[in-house]
Amino acid sequence: FKIDEDHVAFVIADVSGKGVPAALFMVTAKTLIKTKAKHSISPARVLRDVNDEISENNEEDMFVTVFLGVLELSTGRFVCANAGHNPPVHLHSDGRVEYLNVEKNFVLAGITGMEFMENTFMLEPGDRFLMYTDGVTEAMNEQQEFFGEEQLLMRMKTEEARSLPVCKLLEYLGEEVQRFSAGAEQADDITMLIFQYQ
Repeated sequence: FKIDEDHVAFVIADVSGKGVPAALFMVTAKTLIKTKAKHSISPARVLRDVNDEISENNEEDMFVTVFLGVLELSTGRFVCANAGHNPPVHLHSDGRVEYLNVEKNFVLAGITGMEFMENTFMLEPGDRFLMYTDGVTEAMNEQQEFFGEEQLLMRMKTEEARSLPVCKLLEYLGEEVQRFSAGAEQADDITMLIFQYQ
């Protein structure tokens, strides 16, 4: 979502638990993140404020993992904070593919008064970022093997993945996870979000 004319926020999150209580908890966290981000372009400050609010009345002892990044469109400056979530994959415009080296802070709703660290990166035109939930890397096949972080990175490094338009890349990854799982029941939600800096 847009924060202002020069800043766009990217958020991906995963809530513990299942069913209606987990869904309501996630809606609360999502609403708070969006509201707080409209008043601050510091992901660390946003996560700190949201954490304090949802930790107070957390009788169900739920938690949310969150990756929040804010992109400055005019410069390519990308500031992000990670609250216990999987690190995104950075597909560089020059062909390099790697996990983003970010501080991994504690999850949201665990403890009040937490301070969060943030990292800053400069994006080049053509750079892509893939954010995902652990349903991707923890997808299992019939031999009880995980798809895993290495497999995800390998798929992103293929010539096919690098040549695909950004809107087709998620389809490709979804198909690769399904092909790997081949008949095994899906155990967790699979969510992916990708963007390309122009």
